[in-house]
Amino acid sequence: MRKSLKTLQVDSFEITTKHLRYKTKGRPKTGAVPEEIHSVKLRLSSPLAPFQELKASKGRFVLATNELDEEKLPYIEVLTAYKGQAKVERGLRFLKDPQFVASNLFVKKPERVEALLLIMTLCLTVYAAIEYRIRQQLAQKHQTIPNQIGRQVSNPITRWIFELFTGIHVLYGRDHTIPLNIKEIYYKIIHLMGNAYKKYYLIE
Repeated sequence: MRKSLKTLQVDSFEITTKHLRYKTKGRPKTGAVPEEIHSVKLRLSSPLAPFQELKASKGRFVLATNELDEEKLPYIEVLTAYKGQAKVERGLRFLKDPQFVASNLFVKKPERVEALLLIMTLCLTVYAAIEYRIRQQLAQKHQTIPNQIGRQVSNPITRWIFELFTGIHVLYGRDHTIPLNIKEIYYKIIHLMGNAYKKYYLIE
């Protein structure tokens, strides 16, 4: 038993009491002999060595580069560039979304691939800028808006903001142009975005 323990060790043990118990329930048969059941009191402790070894093995990974000159490419820059990939990957994760239908886009010529990447990068920049702007304003003004499940948050995602603004229509009349289906939450978000966005929703 001691050999099978990895994070615990038995310092001492003591047999405290002894009980007699029959194998079957109910009234024992004539001549049945009860079994002896012993209670054992253990003193356990947890050594630090296994946990320190486990901790030391975590958080390590290998980064390889073709540039071996540390003056041209310091190690810290390699690590910073590697960790910076997470931001790009989060930004491009919408490519896997079935609603984006990225799998339906097919271009063969290199110049068209470059043009597509340029458009996607531009769209991603606008996407990230809107998200940053709204989150920054919510943090500065100590405000929140509801997310997809109605929970008040201060870090909404842009995709939810876009979905929230679907269904807005514009009624063009002879003298006036009126936006329809504008709810209170729309006004709140538009005010957070700034005056430059108000004119598109005819807000003064």
